[in-house]
Amino acid sequence: MLVTTGATGTFSDKNVGTGKAVTVSGLTITGASAMNYSLTQPSTTANISAATLTVSAVGNNKVYDRTTTATVTLSDNRVSGDNVTDAYTGASFADKNVGTGKTVSVAGVSISGTDAGNYTFNATATTFANITPLSLVVTAAGVNKVYDGTTTATVNLADNRIGGDVFTDSDTSATFASASAGNGDAITVSGISINGADAGNYTANATASTSANITQAASVISWSNPAGITYGATLSGTQLNASAAGNGASLAGTFTYNPAAGTILNAGTSQTLSVTFTPTDATISAGLRRRFKLMW
Repeated sequence: MLVTTGATGTFSDKNVGTGKAVTVSGLTITGASAMNYSLTQPSTTANISAATLTVSAVGNNKVYDRTTTATVTLSDNRVSGDNVTDAYTGASFADKNVGTGKTVSVAGVSISGTDAGNYTFNATATTFANITPLSLVVTAAGVNKVYDGTTTATVNLADNRIGGDVFTDSDTSATFASASAGNGDAITVSGISINGADAGNYTANATASTSANITQAASVISWSNPAGITYGATLSGTQLNASAAGNGASLAGTFTYNPAAGTILNAGTSQTLSVTFTPTDATISAGLRRRFKLMW
């Protein structure tokens, strides 16, 4: 009886193919009749079929950019040591909007390299990633106003949104640092918010700073029917039945009557009254620091 042992077979190379030559070696025979035979190592053929390569993707998070474009990192279960490179033609989020764990579809998966022919692989893959909000900078431009005794300000808001996105900027208050007239007065804008279809894709600053001018308001002093006034007299508003309006005007100051020497103005007479008013209230417009003439 003959017994064969120790046989191993070797393909000519490792690569996929059909009818590939297989060399058998290490075959031996034993038994009582083994000495009656000479052993020739046989040869044969067999196939090497492609291994299934699973190409998987890991999604990369991104900041909102108004597109559905995604990027991924590919990996696979190749046999250790094989030379294979994974690639893809495109990866897309389901929509452009901010969100966590958003589905990413990967298309055009391919492999290359000296060992790529030994595998079959999936052409698509699915993964997940986040789209985080884009930081929106809302800026304010102050609007000049005429003095009205308040610190209330008006501003125009603008921002650096991506072109085409739809939302509205608003604020709850804009306030001058001072109510007084002046140029380049600081304005603080508070309660900034954004609202609209694409507002959820941004984070916005809640406050902003700007400046604007508060111009002096027109101020008017009027009087009527003064009592008898003598040359060089220093008068009060009460004596002139005077009142002030506009720009926070008051009658804190000095009226001086300067007609021709010796002229006396009596109540009820008809005469030009020439009065100089020097205000002490700093809020009075410079335009009041002049001579007034009224005719009775």
